[in-house]
Amino acid sequence: MKWFLLLICMLNSSCTLASLPKAKYTVHATDAETGLPITNALVRTGFEHQYDPWGNRPNIVDRRKEALDENGFVTFSGKTLGNEWGGNVHAEGYYSHGFGMKYKHNVVLNRWEPWNPTFEVKMRPKKNPVPMYHREGHWSAFKVPEYEKLLGYDLEKQDFVSPHGKGSKADLFFEFKRDFKNSQNYDVSCRLTFPNEHDGIQEYYFDETIRSSFKWPYLAPTNSYRPTVEWHSTRSNAGAISNNFKENVNYIFRVRTQVDDEGNITSACYGKISGPFGLGWADWANWVYWFNPVPNERSLEYNGVNLLKK
Repeated sequence: MKWFLLLICMLNSSCTLASLPKAKYTVHATDAETGLPITNALVRTGFEHQYDPWGNRPNIVDRRKEALDENGFVTFSGKTLGNEWGGNVHAEGYYSHGFGMKYKHNVVLNRWEPWNPTFEVKMRPKKNPVPMYHREGHWSAFKVPEYEKLLGYDLEKQDFVSPHGKGSKADLFFEFKRDFKNSQNYDVSCRLTFPNEHDGIQEYYFDETIRSSFKWPYLAPTNSYRPTVEWHSTRSNAGAISNNFKENVNYIFRVRTQVDDEGNITSACYGKISGPFGLGWADWANWVYWFNPVPNERSLEYNGVNLLKK
């Protein structure tokens, strides 16, 4: 009986695999700036043969890793579940780049269409990645030490200046305000300002068509910095939450700015903030930032070396 059940399971598995729709697609990788083919890249993708959303049995994925040819092309084919899949391209000297799309099932031919589409992957080269002070996502929250007062923040020490923390130099100022009755009725805000006249901040939105792991500009801009930005969130009597948090917003900032007698900038340091500033009704806020401490070095490329940990 056991052998009979095993045989039935094997036949069912074979039938399931045989009935999976076919898929075929091509990846073409080029340098985003020169347009030349990238020949030293590896493409990682996969074809899913079994998926159980209940977790009763392990998923089965046919994982593939192939190199591009001399013209920057590689083609994959197989059988797969679902109607959306893709992969990633990795190459020495470039930022990794993703690709993918949704497909439609041609029941008659039992295949996913469009058939054999070509994904044009334009990879961004690495130019000048540098170490930075990086406040990482998993420890980005901090407790607001005081309200209705300018609070200096040291980007290198990742802390408020005395008497609220161990920071020694105020690179910027936070000012928090809070009218709190309960979690259903509150009004909170945070205003960010700077100590120097030509310091500032500006919004930056990623190009949604770019699927590179690096979506920032290579260099921080030299102009268009505003002296302040403010975030606020309000809720009255358990009604809808009203705030000015912009979707998909990021920020680039300039601090420690020095000028000559004619007002020309002679020295400045730059950094970036990922996503909106986190502000809610509780006594906590959070943000994720990178800060380049080298004067006049405008590179926004992070090389993974966190100066906070050195």
